[in-house]
Amino acid sequence: MRSNFRPTLAQCRPGFALTICTTLLTLNRPALGADEITHDLLIRGANVIDGTGAPGVVTDVAISDGRISRMGASAGWRARRIVDATGLVLAPGFIDLHSHADRDIRSQRDAENCVRQGVTTLVVGNCGGSPTDATAFFRDLHEGGAGVNIVLLIGHGSVRVAEMGDRNVPPTAGQLTAMRHRVARMMEAGAVGLSTSLRYRPGAYAEMPEVVAVTREIAPYGGFYATHMRDEGVKIEEALEEALHIGREARVPVHISHHKISSASGWGLTQRTLATIDRVRAAGSDVTLDQYPYGAGSSSIGLMVPQPLIAGGTTAFKQRMADPKVLRDTVESVEVEILEKMFEKEQNTRDPKNVRVALARIQIARLAADTRLEGMNLAGILDQRKTLLSVRAGAELVVELVGRGANAIYHTIDDRPDGDVDRVMRHPQTCIASDGVLPAFGEGHPHPRSYGTYPRVLARYVRERRVLSWEEAICKMTGLPARRLGWSDRGLIQPGRRADLVLFDPGQINDTATFARPHAHAVGVSHVWIRGEAVLDGGKMTGNRPGRPIYSVPSANSPGAQLRHDVLELLNRLDVRFGVLAIAGDGREVFAFNADDRFFPGPASDGVAAKSPTLREAGLRGIAPARRDGVVTRTHGQGAGQVDLAVFSQTQARNGSALRVIAAYAGLREDKSESAQTVVQEELVKLLSDHLAQP
Repeated sequence: MRSNFRPTLAQCRPGFALTICTTLLTLNRPALGADEITHDLLIRGANVIDGTGAPGVVTDVAISDGRISRMGASAGWRARRIVDATGLVLAPGFIDLHSHADRDIRSQRDAENCVRQGVTTLVVGNCGGSPTDATAFFRDLHEGGAGVNIVLLIGHGSVRVAEMGDRNVPPTAGQLTAMRHRVARMMEAGAVGLSTSLRYRPGAYAEMPEVVAVTREIAPYGGFYATHMRDEGVKIEEALEEALHIGREARVPVHISHHKISSASGWGLTQRTLATIDRVRAAGSDVTLDQYPYGAGSSSIGLMVPQPLIAGGTTAFKQRMADPKVLRDTVESVEVEILEKMFEKEQNTRDPKNVRVALARIQIARLAADTRLEGMNLAGILDQRKTLLSVRAGAELVVELVGRGANAIYHTIDDRPDGDVDRVMRHPQTCIASDGVLPAFGEGHPHPRSYGTYPRVLARYVRERRVLSWEEAICKMTGLPARRLGWSDRGLIQPGRRADLVLFDPGQINDTATFARPHAHAVGVSHVWIRGEAVLDGGKMTGNRPGRPIYSVPSANSPGAQLRHDVLELLNRLDVRFGVLAIAGDGREVFAFNADDRFFPGPASDGVAAKSPTLREAGLRGIAPARRDGVVTRTHGQGAGQVDLAVFSQTQARNGSALRVIAAYAGLREDKSESAQTVVQEELVKLLSDHLAQP
């Protein structure tokens, strides 16, 4: 598990990897004094809240080559650009552990709704839904870029559908094996863990043994298990025990997604769930959680009906409802859901006032078939139709809306002072997360959390209500999620760390999106940088897309863990999409990463570019360099500001074994010096050669 990971020198000593690279590149030129260095950026006079939870300090921060290069009093420092941050807070870029941006990142690459909140990294693939080809997903992000970094969880539900369809049956032995193999391949490609949603189909069809078997595949790679639990209402304690059991059986850390009580009759149960989490943590289990700061959740309105009924989509659902008995049973089932979730405990469910309040808790977020209903609640729709309000009428309307494909916002979370939201937020293991998407501005009626989560916490729960201190809140947005991800180079403001940063006005930061008017950007964030490159500058989007995939940090017991970690850390210096294949003299693969990718167009024939070989195909064809030892670089193409490279090397390990290394980079920026390329290439060959020489 990640908690057993043995750190390398680079992880124990922040900035070590940067230091060794810099040293190698400057051996042949005179050393510069600290004050003679010209930094890329100097942020002067900010209140630096570093993400550790420690008190903020007014100081200056310099950035060079995408990393924090220096901190302290900046008198005498030189920089290409200086930002006066007097009166502002500088924090690590916010890390959103729970996002569904994988659905929209191709069409909304700037991720403006997130950037304007101060978010620099999104963890996608939550609630059991994700791309099923991690390599292709990462390749697209490298080629197109984004306004935020992206981290991938593997969606159990998506994997299940890919291997056995949307079926309410247990997997066969062969299907379960295929699911496990797909998960292992995606972890090898750089995913950070597995997510489930056992409340929705198809995850709702999965019994615990299936989930445990699939989750075990992430353990060797240091992954964690993130779960939308099977129940978040009155049965939440049983659901939590199931999640913890899965973690124990699979031997992985557990992360509880958007922890809340989503049933009004269950308000207050977080006292018990948090006590359970404290108990298992004290016994040695690694358990964390996240939440969004709202009194409402958002999902398909199909959540209100038995999940097998919506298999196959709305057309299949309506066909089932044509059977009078099935329709009657479904309406009765929805009545039970309304009584349990929309009414508070011991509330009179026949009082017309209470019925109105209960039905008003369900608000239509999206209904393509009739956009006039978007933003309205069930009580309002029934009033418009001049229908007498009752639980039965509400249930019948829900069934109708399920057949029309509606999404809903459920106002069923206790956000009263000292209620469940406050209680969960104060817990030391709670990270702030959005559960948001990347909406097209002005389209539909999304949950306001997609626009306002982080500023809302800082304005409402820190500045106004003082539920958290500034330092506690920033830690829950940065340092704590970075620890969950196993990162040593992001999430804190320290020399040597990646310069993913946000600068905001503590007196002005606020969310402006509401449930009535959800398409409204947050205010108060002036600057956002990713690896030192501005994405938001003076409150204006720059159009830069420096965001890239961030791959998993492997644990000590993963296959070739230390080698994989060192190779990825090395090649990440070049900030490119890359692949590596190392083949021993006997044909055995020593190391492979993105080995089945195609990086460059092949030779043209009749004006049409052929497909280039994958790295694995190149290895099988025996492609070799012109000389036996050292590194040979071949330039395959050059675009605007980018150079594509392939590197071939053949050498001998210390034990005399032959080694062929085939590596490819796509999109190498011209500002990466030739000496930097050479250093990385030579270190890559040495790493692989030394590994092959080990007994």
